[in-house]
Amino acid sequence: MEERERNRLLREVRRFRFAQADMRQAAAAAEALQREQGDGDLCRALETAIVVIYARPFTPPNKVGPLGPEWAPTEPLLHNLHRELMEKRDQVYAHSDETALRDVVDNGATLGKDHPVYSEQWYPVSRSMLPIFIRMAREQEGRFYKAAVERESKLGAKQLGRDE
Repeated sequence: MEERERNRLLREVRRFRFAQADMRQAAAAAEALQREQGDGDLCRALETAIVVIYARPFTPPNKVGPLGPEWAPTEPLLHNLHRELMEKRDQVYAHSDETALRDVVDNGATLGKDHPVYSEQWYPVSRSMLPIFIRMAREQEGRFYKAAVERESKLGAKQLGRDE
């Protein structure tokens, strides 16, 4: 095998193994959020983790190279959820920018005050979508695992616990 091809395959292995780990971590964050009862800072941190970690493999600039659109889920419900997460990553979760979905608002009147009371506007992750998200992340993890193994086998690698 030529060195150029070997290096290309190694980059792809790295890309898919990182993506596989990201899906596992995003699913773990969603499972932890399901167990939480409140809506405080821990829940907000888990929501951010779910979106940012899920989107990481698809987001440029990614030094190992982002996954292309062909790696988005194909099932319509999951594809739409994927697209929504990618949009919200940029508009709500990954940056401290003012956007249509993230701003500081005056809640004084709502709280019955005669003066401004400013707080961050927040759109929480839909708890009812968490089981669907977890399924999507687990399915993506499986796809990325298979893609990594396929490339690893071309490099002569064997999976632990197999053929040894």
